[in-house]
Amino acid sequence: MLSPLSFSVLVLCIAGSVLGQFPKTYTFVNNCPTTIDFVAGGVSEGTIGPGVSKTRAVQANGGLFFSRANGGQLTNARATRIGFYDDNGSHYYYIVKDVDFFNMGVSIAPNNRPAANGFCGPAVCNDILCNTAFSQPPTSFPPSSSSAPSPPYFRCPFSDVTYTITFCPLGAFPTAAQLGRPIKFGSNPSKCMDVRGGIVANGTPVRLYDCNNTAAQRWIITKGSTKVKLAGTNHCLDAGSSPGSGVGMKIWQCYDNLPAQQWYFTEDNRIALQDRGKMIFWFFQQEEQMGIRTSDYIFKLIRLRFTIPHNTRFAMFAPLSFSFVVLSVAGAVLGQFPKTYTFVNNCPTTIDFRVGGASEGTIASGATKTRSVNANEGFFFSTANGGQLTNARATKVGFYDDNDSHYYYIVKDVDYFNMGISVVPNNHPVTDGFCGPAVCNDVLCNTAFTQPPTRFPPNSPTPPNLPGFRCPFSDVTYTITFCPSGAFPTSTQLGRPINPNFNPSKCLDVRDAVYANGNPVQIYDCNNTPAQRWVIKRGSTKVQVAGQNFCLDAGSTPASGVGMKIWQCYDNLPAQQWFFTEDNRIALEGQGQCLDLPNGVLVNRNQVQTWQCSDNNNNQVWTALTIYSFDGTLAPGASKDRLVNANEGYFYTTANGGQATKSTRVAFFDDNNGRNIYYIVKDVDNFNVGVSVVPNNHPVTNGFCGPAVCNDVLCNAAFPGPPTHSFPPPEPTAPNPPLFRCTFSDVTYTITFCPSGAFPTHAQLGRPINPNFNRNKCLDVRDANYANGTPVQIYDCNNTGAQRWVIKRGSTKVQVAGRNFCLDAGTNPASGVGMKIWQCYDNLAAQRWTFTNDNKIALGSHNQCLDLPNGVLTNRNQVQTWQCSSNNNNQIWTALTI
Repeated sequence: MLSPLSFSVLVLCIAGSVLGQFPKTYTFVNNCPTTIDFVAGGVSEGTIGPGVSKTRAVQANGGLFFSRANGGQLTNARATRIGFYDDNGSHYYYIVKDVDFFNMGVSIAPNNRPAANGFCGPAVCNDILCNTAFSQPPTSFPPSSSSAPSPPYFRCPFSDVTYTITFCPLGAFPTAAQLGRPIKFGSNPSKCMDVRGGIVANGTPVRLYDCNNTAAQRWIITKGSTKVKLAGTNHCLDAGSSPGSGVGMKIWQCYDNLPAQQWYFTEDNRIALQDRGKMIFWFFQQEEQMGIRTSDYIFKLIRLRFTIPHNTRFAMFAPLSFSFVVLSVAGAVLGQFPKTYTFVNNCPTTIDFRVGGASEGTIASGATKTRSVNANEGFFFSTANGGQLTNARATKVGFYDDNDSHYYYIVKDVDYFNMGISVVPNNHPVTDGFCGPAVCNDVLCNTAFTQPPTRFPPNSPTPPNLPGFRCPFSDVTYTITFCPSGAFPTSTQLGRPINPNFNPSKCLDVRDAVYANGNPVQIYDCNNTPAQRWVIKRGSTKVQVAGQNFCLDAGSTPASGVGMKIWQCYDNLPAQQWFFTEDNRIALEGQGQCLDLPNGVLVNRNQVQTWQCSDNNNNQVWTALTIYSFDGTLAPGASKDRLVNANEGYFYTTANGGQATKSTRVAFFDDNNGRNIYYIVKDVDNFNVGVSVVPNNHPVTNGFCGPAVCNDVLCNAAFPGPPTHSFPPPEPTAPNPPLFRCTFSDVTYTITFCPSGAFPTHAQLGRPINPNFNRNKCLDVRDANYANGTPVQIYDCNNTGAQRWVIKRGSTKVQVAGRNFCLDAGTNPASGVGMKIWQCYDNLAAQRWTFTNDNKIALGSHNQCLDLPNGVLTNRNQVQTWQCSSNNNNQIWTALTI
């Protein structure tokens, strides 16, 4: 029998400190510019207004104290925080700085015991580089001693000690410099200067790497003479003791006045080694990831001198390609000249607003604030209504100015479309397309980028392509309005189509738009109706019908082959807990089941299902892409340019009878693996215009980069419908039409509508009609005699005008292409009546046919179908009508392209 205390349990709080016994008194002071919340041990203690203090009695070792204001997170306590540890009178206190979530400075000061002999001193951390804080919660504490501990440990060994905890002891949230920030190459926001492997040690190489917002990519740098210091460490960018062309960069312990660490960040964004005529530049090496080396740099000249080592592939761009852009956490460039921005809050609630990730305070609903900010300082955004500070996951505004280019633009985050936004130049009117308003109120708006642009076109006398905007005046000022519509986005405005495997013609659809528990979810032609708008985001997500309280639901017993439906949305319901993966699977969390298109069949009303997740199964690839809506008009002979994301959607016109999903259209596919595929889709029922696609800047070579042209419904350079299979991987040989490929990342294209100079002629619209998918036999006007009463027969296909018919799905005439003669059933249609052609008349019962989805050509309401007598395929066998019946292959007719 053990003593009772042997059964006690040691309970740990989130911070990892033990739960104590005696309460202590803590005074919390908010010295920040806004109201903040405060949390003790993961439990909210309410809010504190600016300049206000509150007192709490909390058990010793009760957990970490922190605030989520200014971007802190409750999950894993990602924030600057304060901890206490007391065991047998040790009375430790300490600060933990989170270098990726340094949301504010904090301090701790004992109230009733003066600092003496190193004990009871204040602990203060206002900068991510402070040496008075841990970067991770400590896992052990030194034993009590008569000598004071060294920072970041602090101790006040008195049982009656009380403390004051101050948030923002400097009176403001941290500046960008205090946080450290990425250094990005050129104007490319996707590549960052990076400490290889995150290893903070002398000699670790510095390279260019995908930006990931880790501590290995946060640097402290200022314009002019500067160290380039890795934030949160005592290591600096170092050029070595013998700097010269081709010397690889590394980090090394920082020293004052060390020539290898004395850099100069120029006004034109070069990072030059002082007095050495060297700068850093980006290079590609054959067997190594991207690195950074020094190269000869002639100060204030564009020209660079450099050597290209053997087996090195050097990417030479415009002079600006050699500049380094220092970005704030939000990801925009550090500039030189201040501009005035007026911020208007038209949202229904008070919001925060940020410039380059740094908080600029809050704006009440209906209020405005003005800021003077350096050009290229960073994205302007708010985290209100679900936006996130990390990676600036929100609708945001960007500005780019180099040599008086004066670009402005909006970036919509389709997974975090937290509000609409607009940018309007104040002091220059709209003129010739310049200085116009940029407005985006809907996730599908065509006036915003879906990713930050990586380059900007050179200055030009013509305005840039949407979604870029430009106001080429050095004195321009701007008004940025949050929620220009007066409200946060509605659920419908957040929704977007979900397409199977990059096919923007087919959409995930709520059957018949019936919003009720159990209604099937299916594939259907895209029609931009609310039944096809879904709210979905990357990672863990519901898949919710926009504007409705119904979610995609896998049922109580998910398994392969279970049909999908909608059901009232519930939080934490396993049947509605999905995960939208980076490789475009919509997976049921923890079940090994993925949303699946049965057999890849794209026929309307095919109910989707779940099926065991597997690699390389294109039936499980789903893309939630934005689609471009109306984008203006083009006069005859005119041209316009557009800058559009890869895989963004089809390019088409509705002229000459075209429709959003029924027209000749052009598409592009690029998965960043060098495929660079382009192709044409012809709609055989609605061939409204001819089109062509021609790469501009690369000649035709070995079958690559060739023109794709389709002027006729029978062209073999186009798909008859969106391709349903996956695209082939990159290969050294060119693909066969109707696929085309141009293997260059910088390729641009010209798309021409009506390359022949005219809309399609009637003859160009016609196509063969074949019996039961037999492409060797065709419906034929006997002897090509275009006269009333000439029999219509079966004959060997010969691609003559006598075998070209204009027909479309649904109600239709069946007209000889280029002629005013139609298939005619006579005045007394009945089984066995032979078919003929007759002059076409509108609304003539004998010529009113319906081309059904199961490939019958039925006569109006007569229950008579076009029929091949006895299925005989002998030439000159005259076709007839016969009572319609299912499973009768003599009544199957296919109007396919060849």
